[in-house]
Amino acid sequence: VSTQSTWDSAVFFGNLGNYLQIKQTKFVPECTKEDLIAITDLVDNGSFLHKGHLRELLDKCVDAIVEVDQHNSLIGLNGEGKCGYYGPDVVTEDIKLVEEFFTSKGWTHDEINTRLIKTSSGLEIQVASVQKKTTEKYEFKGHNIIISYGHFADYLIEVVNELQLALPYSCSEAQSNMIRHLIEHFNTGSMEQHVESQKMWVADKGPTVETQLGFIEPYRDPQGKRGEFQGTCGLVNKTTSQRFLRLVDQSTKLLKYLPWSSDFEKDKFMAPDFSALEVICFAATHVWAGQNLPNYDEVRQNIGFKNLSYSNIVRQRMSGPSGRKLLLLGDIDNTLYEKYGNLAFEVQVGCHELLGHGSGKLFIQDKETKLKNFENVINPITGKPVETYYKDGQSYNSLFGETSRSIEECRADCVGLVLSAQNDVLDIFEVEPDQRADLTYVNWLWACRSGVTSLSLYEPQKKLWRQPHNQARWVILRVLMEAGQGLVSVNKNEDGNYVLSLDRTRIIDVGVPALSAFLQKIHIAKCTADTDLGLPLFAHYSLVPEEWIDIRNVILSNQLPESVFVQPNTIINGDKVELVEYEESPEGIVKSFLQRFK
Repeated sequence: VSTQSTWDSAVFFGNLGNYLQIKQTKFVPECTKEDLIAITDLVDNGSFLHKGHLRELLDKCVDAIVEVDQHNSLIGLNGEGKCGYYGPDVVTEDIKLVEEFFTSKGWTHDEINTRLIKTSSGLEIQVASVQKKTTEKYEFKGHNIIISYGHFADYLIEVVNELQLALPYSCSEAQSNMIRHLIEHFNTGSMEQHVESQKMWVADKGPTVETQLGFIEPYRDPQGKRGEFQGTCGLVNKTTSQRFLRLVDQSTKLLKYLPWSSDFEKDKFMAPDFSALEVICFAATHVWAGQNLPNYDEVRQNIGFKNLSYSNIVRQRMSGPSGRKLLLLGDIDNTLYEKYGNLAFEVQVGCHELLGHGSGKLFIQDKETKLKNFENVINPITGKPVETYYKDGQSYNSLFGETSRSIEECRADCVGLVLSAQNDVLDIFEVEPDQRADLTYVNWLWACRSGVTSLSLYEPQKKLWRQPHNQARWVILRVLMEAGQGLVSVNKNEDGNYVLSLDRTRIIDVGVPALSAFLQKIHIAKCTADTDLGLPLFAHYSLVPEEWIDIRNVILSNQLPESVFVQPNTIINGDKVELVEYEESPEGIVKSFLQRFK
């Protein structure tokens, strides 16, 4: 029981809760309810508040920990799962009503740091803030809407206190202003203050220590609206960062390889910081391989953004036990994957973040003058002037809804794949001429294999995708398979095992044109707010034909557990800061968390 309870604790800490980070499904301890109680009684010696306190806490939640049913087995809505962002009786119609309310007020980002519950008084929007400001009440379309403040105050006051302690150590005016806006954001719950903090964060060029703090990514919200709290800290890897900075320097040139004209790019490409970080701390349910931030379109379009590639995370994700054969790949492909996987993924992450998420502009009607400065721009899909655009209060996420993140991840992945076939990109990453074909092949092989393995997060009964990145990669696979001409296929070999085949000789003349044509459509749809183009197109390629269900079952039966990262701590020893690392084991994860929050 002791060994198993350590594993259970490590998985819980690694996912910051009892739902898996990617699958978003609930996991329960391997031990019984009685074992949990016995273990708690064993360690409940008064070191935490008072003797018996741990048992009191366990008694409140032990049934919820061990029980699994259709209402709590996954993160979802409408009785098919549960989600902490919403009360148990909140349904999709309620969420859409509140979204319309925010749009009517011109509040573009104000949902991000909130929860939504139903009370006898109406729909209550609970804002995360230290201050418990006066409750606001509104009437909208026959419904009462209440906005209350001060939620999570006990936690956020500690965040604010630490930020105030950090202020004297700022290295620049931009850092100081960023921290002040963050303090105001967490104190008041104002999302405008977080937007301002991100403007300062973007302006802070080339720091040695990079940080990110706030309610950032919306992947845990089934509707893709509300952000998960994230705190990240990392040290810049200057050697790897140099390659990314060269990519930034060449970005304007590389954009010309993408299948749209300059009319659909920012008037001036905001050359961002692009840092490779060795992550020290990543406080969120999922540790990403890279991020392109901030997620506020008006900041990205008018001021700029930053690209962050998490080098130690990338190395781990593409490595694993040496010699372990990957499912779906033959011996030759396995060898190539092991040899070139790390560099291929570095190229993909770089292009995905910088020129994928970083490319394009939104066609927005001017809020004050109502003028449109794009009336003479020709839509390459229709051959006619652009007719659709974003109106006041609308955003990409609000218009494209729960599919918005999947489309955006697909767009960025497509950009990475198209550019990885260009010699100008491979020059930047110093790929030897005799290795370039192999590296491009491995990158495309990774994408195709990821498309197949993504089926593990598809639910056939509900025809539902549970994760945006997985849906995106399946869509790419479908596009490439539809291209035909023997480019990619999945078939059983003589041993009865499914094997993925990618014809490396057809990547340039078949794969790149097919993917570019699809990429153009989803890019133009995003730029011009054309949901009539983007949503049906993406829905079509998201379909999973019946013959793939058997392959999905094979994927599930051979699935490896999700990675759980052992994170270090820093301690102050005299006038020095020391890094404390832990063994790569469940015990190491538990010890890291215990010492962090000691």
